[in-house]
Amino acid sequence: MTFIECESINRMLIFNSNFEYEFMYVTVEGSNNDNIIEGTITPTEPYIFLPSSLEGTYTIRCTTDGGAVYEGTITL
Repeated sequence: MTFIECESINRMLIFNSNFEYEFMYVTVEGSNNDNIIEGTITPTEPYIFLPSSLEGTYTIRCTTDGGAVYEGTITL
């Protein structure tokens, strides 16, 4: 099984995957499908910054450089 783990630490989402990738495009969406955060991560910079006002449950989607899409929820 392939999965991507991430956790929120000091207003950053830090990603830890169990596979190699060149880059991943990350989108965090609110309940109205509005994009709250968008960014690109790499193995050397596997994090994106979060706005300080972000609290609640959101949909998170990661698209790898190979086109694989991973989706889940995150509660901040």
